[in-house]
Amino acid sequence: MAKILVIFNQKGGPGKTTLVMSLAGYLIKQGKRVVVVDSDPQASSHKWETRPIEQFPQHPASVRPIVGVTVSQYAANIEKLINEGYDYIVIDTPPRLDSADLAAALFVADRGLIPFVPDIMHKDALEEVQELLDTVNEKRIRKGFEALPVGLVVNMMKPGRVAQKHLAERASDMSGFPVLATIGDLAPFESASNFRTTIEAVSKPSDKARKELAALARAVEEFMK
Repeated sequence: MAKILVIFNQKGGPGKTTLVMSLAGYLIKQGKRVVVVDSDPQASSHKWETRPIEQFPQHPASVRPIVGVTVSQYAANIEKLINEGYDYIVIDTPPRLDSADLAAALFVADRGLIPFVPDIMHKDALEEVQELLDTVNEKRIRKGFEALPVGLVVNMMKPGRVAQKHLAERASDMSGFPVLATIGDLAPFESASNFRTTIEAVSKPSDKARKELAALARAVEEFMK
């Protein structure tokens, strides 16, 4: 049975799509069958997959756009993907709390992951997410499902930034969500996005970005059990 992970945040710029595609690429490299669902009208994940930059390998993930449908239609599309035998379905979402696509993705998912950039604007955005989760969880519970378990990824962490470190250390207490991993503000993540490829294609085996991505993938796999 496929495990469904939704990566979301109501604020733009926390690195949702980069985490989606980096995580999907890593899991595929480990032999997992992974499909990415792009529920963002900007279609960032879909463009990443379908428009590779010349001289860089195309990303191996299949990306399926699901945008602008009802919750029941969304669930039916996800059910079709489950029946295709994937190990993981990873959902990229729009940066809007009022998005019906985001609400639908949160309803069908097994787990949620919030990329959190440790600055004051993303702190405020993190607080605002809880209201949407409360609404979605009320519906999930009425339908006989558990409340959606959610974890944080502290993302774009810069070395030596005292204010960032302070917010990162308080992220779990502020949100009530566990911090699963920390990702630094590392060049390969930006390069993978710019060249629409995988982390492996733009980094060396010893690169810190690879190690941090591997740690994130292990944490996510454990979280999804």
